[in-house]
Amino acid sequence: MEDLQTINKAIQKSFALCSTYNNIMVSLSGGADSDVMLDLLLRTCEDKSKLHFVFFDTGIEYSATKEHLEYLEQKYNIKIDRQRAKCPVPLGCKTYGQPFLSKFVSQMIERLQNKNFDFANDGNKSFEELKTKYPNCEGALTWWCNEYHEQEGKKSHFNISNNRYLKEFMIANPPTFNISDKCCLGAKKNTSHDYEKENSFDLKCVGLRQAEGGIRSSAYKNCYDFDSAKHTQTFRPIWWFTDKDKKTYEKLYNIQHSKCYTEYGFKRTGWTKQCPV
Repeated sequence: MEDLQTINKAIQKSFALCSTYNNIMVSLSGGADSDVMLDLLLRTCEDKSKLHFVFFDTGIEYSATKEHLEYLEQKYNIKIDRQRAKCPVPLGCKTYGQPFLSKFVSQMIERLQNKNFDFANDGNKSFEELKTKYPNCEGALTWWCNEYHEQEGKKSHFNISNNRYLKEFMIANPPTFNISDKCCLGAKKNTSHDYEKENSFDLKCVGLRQAEGGIRSSAYKNCYDFDSAKHTQTFRPIWWFTDKDKKTYEKLYNIQHSKCYTEYGFKRTGWTKQCPV
C-alpha cells in the first residue's frame, strides 16, 4: 500500500485555499510538476471558475510543450491563456548576454564580468585578495571562492564547486562573450508580474517542489508565502512532494506528460537544464 500522507495533506491544503480565495492564477509550464499541480487544483477547487490558467511563452518553447497544452485543454475542458514574452529569450540574449548552465551561475558570472574580472590570472587567488582588487562584488566572489557555508560548516550548493570543474574550466577558458541571466526577466518574470497586476489575482499557484533542488527551491521554506512589498500571495500545491510522492500521484490519477519526457527523454523542460551553451 502506497504512503499517501503527503498527497492527502496537499489535497486538504489546496481545498482550503481554493475555498478562501476568489481569483486564482495558475501558472503552467507544460512540465511534469506543472501537470501534477494542475490536476490537483482541479480536483480540489469546487468552484473552477475561480481558476485562471496561463502559460508564459518565452520565445524558445518546444513544439511538444505547445502540443501538450492543447492536450491539457481538451483533457480537463479548460482554457489556457498564452502570454507572449515582452522581450523573448533570443532578443534578451542579444541585449544582455547568453545564459550559461543555470540562472544563478549566469548571474554570478555576469557580476564578475561587470567588474572586468581576470579569470585566467586572478582565478586562483584567495577570497581576501580578490575582495581587495574587486570591491563591491563580494557575493559573486564568495561563490567563486567557495566561501558559502551551511550549518555545521558544510559547503553550500551556492558555491561554484556545486558545478564540478566549472572554476577550473573558466580559468583555462575565460569567457569571450557576455553571460547573463537577464533573458528570463523580459521573457517570463516581467511578463508574469504585469499579467498579475492587470488581472488583480489574489492568489498565484506555481508547480514548484522542494525536492526539485537548486537555487529556486532554496529561496522558499514553505508551500505558502505572502510578499508584503508586492502584496502577492503564492501557493505551491505540491511543494512537499518527493519524487516518490509525485510518481504515486501520477499513477493514481493517470497523469500523462508531454513528449519532451515520454519521447525525447528530457528530465526538465526549462532552459536552466536544456541550455545549449
